[in-house]
Amino acid sequence: MARDDEALEHYQRNNVLEKACVDPYDRLASTFIEAYLVEALLGLIEKTQNRVKRRDAIACLEQLSALLAATRP
Repeated sequence: MARDDEALEHYQRNNVLEKACVDPYDRLASTFIEAYLVEALLGLIEKTQNRVKRRDAIACLEQLSALLAATRP
């Protein structure tokens, strides 16, 4: 299955991560968690034989991102 990293590329191109995580350790942790979540959702899609759709996984990541953005000081 081809793995698409458009969201990660968006963050890298627009320096979103650097703006949100000034501390390098926070950036490292954020990158790890983000990659883990993407891999976990792709694994879920594979395990369910595409009953969970890619668009639903993307929506899940977008909702999580919105939730985290809303809780930032």
